[in-house]
Amino acid sequence: MAGNVDSAITDFEAGLKLMPDNADLHYNRATALTSKGQHAKAILGYTEAIRLSPGLVPAYVNRASGFERLGERDKAIADYRKALEIAPALPLVRRKLQELGAD
Repeated sequence: MAGNVDSAITDFEAGLKLMPDNADLHYNRATALTSKGQHAKAILGYTEAIRLSPGLVPAYVNRASGFERLGERDKAIADYRKALEIAPALPLVRRKLQELGAD
């Protein structure tokens, strides 16, 4: 499976060379990086996806998760709250905020 993820990352990077302003490519590359445990790099990708597509709720949620894994609680809370601001019906996000004591 690791080979498939590495191959996907390579493909996303090739796509980004052609379409650097494609939020989905940044998001998908970041998701692949997350699956490899490369949370700091993934956060950069989610951040770029959000910059390009501010309503991309999954990018906020996944970036928040990455921040949590890196011990950056306040940043995680801010992203979870932003996700709820955009899409209020997200029970998983509400639960994460409760777990972080920020509900």
